[in-house]
Amino acid sequence: MNPAHLHLMLNHVPLFGALTVTILCGLALLRRQQGLARAGLLVAVLTATVGVVVYLTGEPAEELVEDLPGVSEAVLETHEEIALVATVVLGAFGVLALGGLIAFRHGVTMGFTRALLAASFVPLAAMAYTAYLGGQVRHSEIRPRGGSGEARESRDDDDALRLGPSMALAASLSPLAFARDTVDLIPPSILEEHEALRAALERVSDEPGKLGEAGRALAATMEPHFAKEEELALPPLGVLPALAAGEAVPDPARIIDLASRLEAELPTMLEEHREIGAAIEVLIEAAKSANRPQYAELGEEIGHHARSEEEVTYPAAIVVGRYLQSRVGVGE
Repeated sequence: MNPAHLHLMLNHVPLFGALTVTILCGLALLRRQQGLARAGLLVAVLTATVGVVVYLTGEPAEELVEDLPGVSEAVLETHEEIALVATVVLGAFGVLALGGLIAFRHGVTMGFTRALLAASFVPLAAMAYTAYLGGQVRHSEIRPRGGSGEARESRDDDDALRLGPSMALAASLSPLAFARDTVDLIPPSILEEHEALRAALERVSDEPGKLGEAGRALAATMEPHFAKEEELALPPLGVLPALAAGEAVPDPARIIDLASRLEAELPTMLEEHREIGAAIEVLIEAAKSANRPQYAELGEEIGHHARSEEEVTYPAAIVVGRYLQSRVGVGE
């Protein structure tokens, strides 16, 4: 048995252990049974202990699989980073539970049980996301944007996973994070521009002090907006060459639906642009104070990118949808 076997044998325990703690604490409150609360504390301690073992076997397991066909290095690295965050969170929760077992030897109070229940959702969410990334290591079909085709797999490796652990976790909670089945329609040049901006935001987010804080704040604001654009606004542009050449557009109803949803969502997206603009101003000021002009230029570039979307990208996508609807009569 090697570390990969041990890692695979145990890696589901932290997730389902955290879920069990949440269920036991909830039942303890509903039934007002201290025995269930104590069981939840005990499971939390055991889960945290196993979680540490799983994390320690992760790196040796990585060395065994990183060169296998279809394994994404970017996914592996992000899985490792998120796993560290999740293990720390789970460990802190285990210490809290151990303290509860010691302090409440003669009966767990309902107040402490309520606090434990509320706290249990944090390691549960962290472990769920860690497990999601772990599944992507060997299963490209569940990676964001799908897993078919070499070009798509390459984009998966270099996409939003390049965000730091906290931003990647935040981005994963976006309602559109797993709904990018339309990415194959996006013009590659536009997608590459998004990816370049993501990479630049990652670099400024790694800066120390207020500059890094401003970069992380801007990245956290932009990533859900990027996801929405890649879901609604950009795919309709992919059929423009076919329309210009007078060729048939495959599945026009799909494009019409996306453009219609974009039109309904447009006021919200423009409001998001205003929020991004405010975050850009903070970044530019922080860059000037830190004497890092390249990041002030990045802020200006993102501002120009947003204006271009308002003036060209969004209207063009809506016009494509309206044109297709008038031509084929879908949705009438």
